[in-house]
Amino acid sequence: MEVSLKQIQHAEIATISGIELSAREEDFAGGSMTAIAGRLKARPNSEDCFPFLIMADCKIAGFLMLRKGQALPDWAAPDAVSLHNFRISGNMQGRGCGTTAVARAARWIATHWPQASKLMLSVNVDNFAAREFYLRCGFQETTESHNGRLGVEHIMSCRVSDLMRKSL
Repeated sequence: MEVSLKQIQHAEIATISGIELSAREEDFAGGSMTAIAGRLKARPNSEDCFPFLIMADCKIAGFLMLRKGQALPDWAAPDAVSLHNFRISGNMQGRGCGTTAVARAARWIATHWPQASKLMLSVNVDNFAAREFYLRCGFQETTESHNGRLGVEHIMSCRVSDLMRKSL
């Protein structure tokens, strides 16, 4: 399966369809695409937010957002890029698409923002599947947590160079 990232315009986010998730998975991934688009539009520093479609064999398989600079959340290190709203359609889960997408994101970061040394994210303490997925990708839990939209979230981090090693 050929997995790639396709950067999209902010206005396109609300029109994305075909990513099938359970209601709980969608909540953990930041809500509906319309809700994500609305929050992004309301951000004062949205120019530092970069949305991507995850494509598998030329079909939409998922979505992710990278944030840098002024758009970084308070819990992220200044030399990091943060990963948000990561989702893989249910029919594509368990096929390596997510792992490859994370590696492709790391490669994109290394190309476009070489000064960024790590990729960071937060994962809800009740989202066991996502936590296990990120650990398999190479992320490590930090000792920090914060209160997110749905409760306590653990902060995870991985060096961009380590994530790129997973990329072909």
